[in-house]
Amino acid sequence: GRDVDVCDNLLTNIGDDAFEPEGAAVNARFWRNRIRGTHNGISLAPVVEGPVFLLRNVISDFQQNPFKISNGSSGPVFVYHNTTWTDVDGRNGLALYDPYSGITLRNNIVRGRGYAVEQTVADQGTDIDYDNLYTTRGAPVIKWSGTRYDTLAAWCRATGRGCSAIGAAPGLVNPSAGDFSLRRDSPNVDTGVRLLGINDGWAGAGPDIGAFERQ
Repeated sequence: GRDVDVCDNLLTNIGDDAFEPEGAAVNARFWRNRIRGTHNGISLAPVVEGPVFLLRNVISDFQQNPFKISNGSSGPVFVYHNTTWTDVDGRNGLALYDPYSGITLRNNIVRGRGYAVEQTVADQGTDIDYDNLYTTRGAPVIKWSGTRYDTLAAWCRATGRGCSAIGAAPGLVNPSAGDFSLRRDSPNVDTGVRLLGINDGWAGAGPDIGAFERQ
């Protein structure tokens, strides 16, 4: 599959993965989709060619992972401006279980009830920064290659990952009712990083983190 746009869809109550851009997946773009109540949100298991772009999707109430990353995925995958949220007890905001490479995350809201991020394999060189990484359970916030970190700052010092990430609660309007837009006092307003050709034309002092730009 190549040069595919999948956008503006609502997918709910699926027993497995909502989308599966697996295999070559050359220039596949998944954007502005709403995914709710699935096992995994989007499966990248594996992307062997790429690039794959995941842009401004909202993945909520997932039972396992927002992004399934496994089977040695190695093609470039760009995860930009997504909001992932689960209220399933003990479920991680983001979980990286199997060897993989080539994934870049920027300006995402990741909210879980286990770890904000758990990577159980050796460090794969993940490029992750300028995201809002939050868990409701408190410390430890991150588990990375078998080591637990109570704060994002400690994770940054040890690994160089997430050094510009935000660890505060996302400040969303009403996620339980499906409103994942940002409140005025959200720490994600104007605190994202510029991504040329992706978030040009933002409102305010800078791009907002997450799927929605507050106007």
